[in-house]
Amino acid sequence: MASSLHLVLALSSLLVTLVSTGMPGAPVPADPASRDIQKAANFALERFNRMSNDAHIYRKIKVLSAKSQVVAGMNYIIQMKIGATNCRKNSNVNLQSCQLAQGANSKTKICTFEVYVSLKNVMSLSKTTCRAA
Repeated sequence: MASSLHLVLALSSLLVTLVSTGMPGAPVPADPASRDIQKAANFALERFNRMSNDAHIYRKIKVLSAKSQVVAGMNYIIQMKIGATNCRKNSNVNLQSCQLAQGANSKTKICTFEVYVSLKNVMSLSKTTCRAA
């Protein structure tokens, strides 16, 4: 009887610890302004621009939220507001020189990007979902 009570208390204590600290390996909030998040966000946007069928390049407006997850490497889940620019794809311009499109050409999206960084520091875009802002 006493050993059953100890087991229940030990499991209860473990459950309280896991609930209060988060599950191991679960995504945790990250600072959107951190260097690693910004690097992953820029990588995701560059890949998004390569894969999109839009005639214009998109530019980051703001990282809205970010999470990191330790796996065999690191996952970053980044929610970002992006906007179409006045620069056309394949125009060989620096994205920083592209202005956000105005008027009828103005398009913004809220996208969630999942970026995986391997233990060898190789980035890949795992998932992208976007909706009109």
